[in-house]
Amino acid sequence: MDPSINKAPLRTGAAFSLELDRDLVHVYGEPAFHYFLDIERARFIRSARPCVLLRVDLKDQHGIPARLPQTLSERLFLGIAKSVRDTDFIGWYEDERVAGVVLTEIAEKQPDESIRRTVDRMRRRFETLFPVTVSSRLDIRVNTIRDEGVRN
Repeated sequence: MDPSINKAPLRTGAAFSLELDRDLVHVYGEPAFHYFLDIERARFIRSARPCVLLRVDLKDQHGIPARLPQTLSERLFLGIAKSVRDTDFIGWYEDERVAGVVLTEIAEKQPDESIRRTVDRMRRRFETLFPVTVSSRLDIRVNTIRDEGVRN
């Protein structure tokens, strides 16, 4: 399938969909992503469970998150989408620099193991989608969000 079909610009504040390799990936722009992140944060606070946020960025040679060109962004979001559940939501945590995904369903008995497996799946997927020069610079950070804010 032509990857240009249904391709919205990745630099938009709204939600958009990417059709890549016959997969439809729904991605939220930064304002929409933070709106839904706030809703999830409130839901998790009420349930006394942590909200898990994964942030993914491409580090430059100085360790600073680099601006992601659209072709890399599309593959990044595809890799994320193929690594998480359909109930998780994906979008720009920081436009053009940091992708985010909120894990809405974490195994309650072994949350750390569930998160580790998700991150491992994502790393393996990135290794298949990107050359080693890119995949080795992709940084995945796990954050637990509680009412105090983001915790690394």
